[in-house]
Amino acid sequence: MALSEPRYHESPVFFRHKHRLRGNEPQPPQPPSAPSAPTAQTITPTSVVLDYGQGTPMIVNCVHQLSNPNEDAKAVCLADLDGRSVIIKCWRFDLEELGFGHNEHPPPPHGTHLFAKRISRGKIICSSVFPSGYIIVLEYRDGARLSTIWHKLNELERTHIQTQSFNGINALRQVVVRLSDPRMHNMLYDRQRRTVTLHDFEVAV
Repeated sequence: MALSEPRYHESPVFFRHKHRLRGNEPQPPQPPSAPSAPTAQTITPTSVVLDYGQGTPMIVNCVHQLSNPNEDAKAVCLADLDGRSVIIKCWRFDLEELGFGHNEHPPPPHGTHLFAKRISRGKIICSSVFPSGYIIVLEYRDGARLSTIWHKLNELERTHIQTQSFNGINALRQVVVRLSDPRMHNMLYDRQRRTVTLHDFEVAV
């Protein structure tokens, strides 16, 4: 502009030094950026840190306790594991009846769709939710507790649920596991998908 307008005078020095585009200047070589570190699970006041035998401890964060908070022998919580919803079950070391949670034998293939998949298991290292004991991490399954919706179901749905429940119990018996409390509060039912989940045992695969 200064060069094309005769009534406007500007020092050549000003133009050369002040109006030079930075994008045209040679830039010093930049060192390559370091790869971003993997995101670690954040420890919160509701975290459960567990040793699952793989070196680095696993961290799950309890979002909502599903079991009775006055029960100190065991606990069930909806939790977060690296951004995905999971279910965690914790119980004291002295509860021998839950020892089958460490059974290495999964249910036979024809019954696996009735069980939540096991993600991990181990011993609790540190937690304010459940100070010490065993823990198992299971996949989250959609569905309502059967005890809350049974009265809304039609006869076909009830028959389907009963059939699926018997299949699940029989699958457990084949690996010598007893479902200690197969009542409705320990079952989930998703009406949209017609899926049944039995979850009061720890042999899920």
